[in-house]
Amino acid sequence: MILSCQKDNTIIDEQPKEQIVVDYLQNLEVLCRVWGLVKYHHPAYSVGSLRDADADLIAMIPKIRNADADTRNGLLLKWIKEFGRYESDKAKWDQYVQNLKIPWIESEPQPKEIVNLSWMKDTSILGKDLSEELLKIRYAVRIQRNKYLLKSYPNVTFLENGYANISNLTYEYRLLALFRYWNIIEYFFPAKYMTDLHWDEVLKKHIPQFGSARNELEYRTAVAQLVSEINDTHAFYDYIPLFGASYRQADNGVRFIDNRLIAYSVIAGIKPGDEIISIDGVRPLDIKATIAENFSLSNESGLLRETAMRIVGWTSKPNVTVTYVSDIGTRAEIFETKLLQGTALLSAPSSIFANLNYREPYKLIEDGTIGYVNSGFFSNEFASIMMDKFKDTKGIIIDMRNYPSSSMFQLAYGYFTSIPQIFANCGETDANTPGIVYIYGQSNVYSTNYGTYNGKVIVIVNEYTQSNGEFITMLLQTIPGCITIGSQTAGADGNISTFYLPGNIQTTISGLGVYYPDGTETQRVGIRIDEIVKPTIAGIKAGRDELYERAIELINNK
Repeated sequence: MILSCQKDNTIIDEQPKEQIVVDYLQNLEVLCRVWGLVKYHHPAYSVGSLRDADADLIAMIPKIRNADADTRNGLLLKWIKEFGRYESDKAKWDQYVQNLKIPWIESEPQPKEIVNLSWMKDTSILGKDLSEELLKIRYAVRIQRNKYLLKSYPNVTFLENGYANISNLTYEYRLLALFRYWNIIEYFFPAKYMTDLHWDEVLKKHIPQFGSARNELEYRTAVAQLVSEINDTHAFYDYIPLFGASYRQADNGVRFIDNRLIAYSVIAGIKPGDEIISIDGVRPLDIKATIAENFSLSNESGLLRETAMRIVGWTSKPNVTVTYVSDIGTRAEIFETKLLQGTALLSAPSSIFANLNYREPYKLIEDGTIGYVNSGFFSNEFASIMMDKFKDTKGIIIDMRNYPSSSMFQLAYGYFTSIPQIFANCGETDANTPGIVYIYGQSNVYSTNYGTYNGKVIVIVNEYTQSNGEFITMLLQTIPGCITIGSQTAGADGNISTFYLPGNIQTTISGLGVYYPDGTETQRVGIRIDEIVKPTIAGIKAGRDELYERAIELINNK
């Protein structure tokens, strides 16, 4: 038999008497979907079973890849039948979904299906017998829990093998990484429907890249670009191929203002307000495009933040040449870099906040008429003393432009309102019903023992307001008369779920959906803002914090 490969990824038998068409992309896409459904639903993969879903997949890939459609469907059906008999009961499934209780929530959670399983009914691709079997597996009855999933409120915990001891990942293990990731997102990522590229299209795009990866760098690049498809700033990745496990960093005090990269602190000869026009000859907006391809980012604000954080210094080179425009013309300087290890933490550089002691958790300003709270350094031990000092002020500024301490919850719950109300809806997935998100309300009052503050409250946010910072801001917004000012937040609310891919790659996703009580999304969108306020180049040159200044004006009724 002589086979030839066409440009459309089909293989055609050139014998004149019969043609067998093999669409390897469709074969692998079907395999991924069927394997994921069976892995998360069939009782053969319950706790105590010796079956290994990874081993089953690795064994099937070479058989399925080059099969014709009828052979492919027959092999998949035979594989399922090998597991033996099982019970399928849609009524039991529906009853579980409708009656699920969340331990600390009094209200009934509302189920929302995030997975579209209409592909199981497509007999033109799957054939009648395989299609009918998959429809049964969706509602398979399990006595024991699934061995790859553990419900640990509020998120599902993924119990996956990272294959740390395998240094040279074969074709099959690379596809295992892709298929594992795709199915985790398919069934357990609450914001799956908000990705730029429809999740159904991701397999076709990434199967060739994972299949053709020739070495570890290309494989890890494929993983990074796959992770970027979910558009989730929570989707951290412990090894970014652009920088490596070790990377170098130069002094970095820049941010984007009106799509121009502007210095906000002194960096050698570069002064606040100077514009960076290239790094080693590459324009900032071109570097931004590279960052977007290799990092998972929820929105444009997060993309600009991450690009600015990495643009000058995150490099493997011992030095970089920075070309910039100042008041005296265009100049270039060479900056030495220093070798660092690990992952940078999310924190806004202190020089963004002009005229403030950045590490001071709270202070009185404007001759004692206004209180200021720095959320990143606030601790609950300060609360009663601080609120006693603030009780007669005209207003309080709560600065959320960094990652807040957990104590901010206690502050918001205890001192500003005694009116119970739902400040957010949360949506969590469940290990027993893959593809269903259960949505419930989160109340704003835990305690009313401290009395309430009656002055104005202004909350400042920007692109550094992320995750817990966004969630706490939603809580603060229930304070009567609270005004939120600033610019788009990171759009990665809630908390994270962590899992491993082959090569011992650790990655994360937003494991909890977070919405306003009216159903408005916060993922990708960010937190509601009452007044958009952004820094200007003129303000940076003058050393001003214009958001801080506007907050003071609002308290003073200006």
